[in-house]
Amino acid sequence: MVERLPPDIEVKYSKYVQLRQLLESLQAEKVKLEAEIAEANEIIQTLEKLPDDAEVFVLKGFVLVKSEKGKVLEDLKKQVEELELKLTTAKRHEEATKAQVEKLEAELKKLLGGLGGAKAGGAG
Repeated sequence: MVERLPPDIEVKYSKYVQLRQLLESLQAEKVKLEAEIAEANEIIQTLEKLPDDAEVFVLKGFVLVKSEKGKVLEDLKKQVEELELKLTTAKRHEEATKAQVEKLEAELKKLLGGLGGAKAGGAG
């Protein structure tokens, strides 16, 4: 015979599952941002090694457009700053969500442990 969990535990478990999914999503976003930052920094280092009058092209949609090295470097550095801000925000959100997940997990273990103990005590 299958017994249903009390509604308050079902609600907490549902919230726990949602938070776990959000946490996984935030972790994936963090990895993506870190990769984008690393790639942009690598491009910046490459561009900085080029002479100032080097021909530089930027992909705009489906078209390569000639641009000035200094302008491209400036744009890339701004992009890195924006990505780092997003990464900082994602890390904070991840930490807060992780704390919520751990708290709910502890509450669920306690509640489910209490149910198991009550059933075992009642059966004896």
